[in-house]
Amino acid sequence: MRTKECLLSVYAITKTIDVIRVVVALAATRDEISLVDYVVFEDYGLKSFGIAVYQTEGETPDNGVNSSHYDLGNLTVKRLAQLTEIVSTGEYGRIMRCKIKVLLHDAVRNGLLDAKKVRSPKIQKYLMHDF
Repeated sequence: MRTKECLLSVYAITKTIDVIRVVVALAATRDEISLVDYVVFEDYGLKSFGIAVYQTEGETPDNGVNSSHYDLGNLTVKRLAQLTEIVSTGEYGRIMRCKIKVLLHDAVRNGLLDAKKVRSPKIQKYLMHDF
């Protein structure tokens, strides 16, 4: 769990934004195509520990996923340890590189991911190859 400016970035899973869509959107923000590890956890207890939850716009090439982005803030060492406990009860997953490649292509083909908004030249070149 890596914080940026004392915030931890998370995405809400909803009926319209599933975990695979979030994973693919995040995979598109990397420097190159690689495997993705993730964990899905319940948000119970966050506010009771004093962890602030701010809905902010995400920075992926998938606008739908961006709207389900949240920053967790007010993170002290104690709160970060409590958050780690909550996350550790979640469901872990891993999607291998070869599957990520297929999912990225599918997301572009289905109009969920805007290949022009991908920052990595390597990933953008791969995505634009067949389109």
